[in-house]
Amino acid sequence: MGKVPKVTLMIQCKVDGIWKKLPAPMSANGRPKNVPGATFYLRHSRNCWEPVGKDLDAAMAAKRRREIALEGVPGVFLGGADESGTQVVNRLKIDDAIEQYLTDTRAQKEDGTYEVYKNAVLQFRESCTKTYLDELERRDLLNFTAFLRKYRKKNGEPLDDRTVYNRFENTITFLKEYGIRGLVLHKDWPAYEEEDAVPYTVEELKSLFAVADEEDFVRYQFFLKSGARDKEVIFGTYPDLDLESSIFGVTAKKDLGFKVKNHEARRIPLPNDLVEILRRRREVNSTARFIFTNKDGNPERKFLKKLKSLAWRAGLNCGHCSTKIKGKVVSCKDQPVCEKWTLHRFRKTFATLHHEAGVSPRTLQKWLGHKSLETTLRYLGIADARSERTREQVNKSFKGIARKLGAVA
Repeated sequence: MGKVPKVTLMIQCKVDGIWKKLPAPMSANGRPKNVPGATFYLRHSRNCWEPVGKDLDAAMAAKRRREIALEGVPGVFLGGADESGTQVVNRLKIDDAIEQYLTDTRAQKEDGTYEVYKNAVLQFRESCTKTYLDELERRDLLNFTAFLRKYRKKNGEPLDDRTVYNRFENTITFLKEYGIRGLVLHKDWPAYEEEDAVPYTVEELKSLFAVADEEDFVRYQFFLKSGARDKEVIFGTYPDLDLESSIFGVTAKKDLGFKVKNHEARRIPLPNDLVEILRRRREVNSTARFIFTNKDGNPERKFLKKLKSLAWRAGLNCGHCSTKIKGKVVSCKDQPVCEKWTLHRFRKTFATLHHEAGVSPRTLQKWLGHKSLETTLRYLGIADARSERTREQVNKSFKGIARKLGAVA
């Protein structure tokens, strides 16, 4: 009978100033202990070290999935022999794998992130006729891409190219959790056109804030000048504000089920004018927990809808986009539905304005909470193209070969 590799939970931490990988320490009840600052790894062969993050619960879930995956690898014998003497292979069904994966994902991720992964793997299952994971092949993933391109949303519109790519990528991530790699070639991945990160212009922001009431003004000034994500603002609390140091701290709220993206809390410096507004707001709401609340005293969640209404009142809709509401096509010429106005663009504007003021990309990466510098640099791409320095360089490149208006060719 073949032997299943043992999966061992390891940690990487500093010991006397030197980074070492060691077995995770165990508590008296046999459960691994959490080690602050350590990174967890799974070891299931001599040279295989699989990083699984810094969260103990997530690491334990990953260990469980890896054990299931190894047990389900074709050719690894687990059950001895059947009545005929033939070795029995423990095969993992796709449905069981999806169920386990989604259970673990729900425990580790925020609700929105869980729904993203859920949509991807369930659509993959809908497109796939196979029963077991070990039956999957390249053709199944190519068929999945074709399925996504034919799929129609409830409003009858197709998925955009980026959504097709994301669902394909999330399905690949699901398969990797069970040790399935290398099914597709680089050319098999769905293509999409990377959109530039376009910040709001100063003129747009002035027009927006000119029609804002006091509450709208504070809301979107906070989005703009903190660069925080929408959920970070939704769950932002007064204890997160260090008004003496002009700092907004992005922290997890376990009692609310809110986790910081990439599991990294961070501190964002705020400008003095916003701090003064928040200070006065705190004096009026001395017992409130959340910075922004609805009429019931719960965290405000309709920031996007209210932003679009504000942009509509300011006459800032593009007039070219449309969407479906209850089966009816509506244009942003007539309704507050302009796709141009999003909360995420405040983050891009935050990065652009700080970058133009001389803040380094590395510092912005920390303030924005980006896992990679590459993501931050994408935010700054449009900013560099719009800068006065770039305009001077472009004009200098073609100096002397232009002609004056009105000249005859």
